[in-house]
Amino acid sequence: MRAEACRLHQGCHAFSLSRALRYNKQVKRNIYVALFTLLGLLCQFLAHAIAEMGYITLLDLNYARWSFGFSFGTLLVIHHVISLALLLLGVGLGYHFGKRFWQVLYVEERYGRPFF
Repeated sequence: MRAEACRLHQGCHAFSLSRALRYNKQVKRNIYVALFTLLGLLCQFLAHAIAEMGYITLLDLNYARWSFGFSFGTLLVIHHVISLALLLLGVGLGYHFGKRFWQVLYVEERYGRPFF
């Protein structure tokens, strides 16, 4: 009775271990893609900050010239639209590159060769 219970118990461990290994690869992939998405978000934030600081400096120097005739309210709406576009672009590119580089590095195993 005890040997049979042990055999059944080991079978369960073998099945759950192989299942867990498959699951871990998927978890690793999801974490890799999520971190690349976060990298895209951070790069977008940096690019947005640099562009905004430069444009605010230009507005501060000569508002009449660099506002292009728009009111402050209109510039604020333009800022929100461009911010949303940059956010979507950063997250989208981060997700895309995360999936692409996972494929190249971990599936195709092309280390040091051209990526595209």
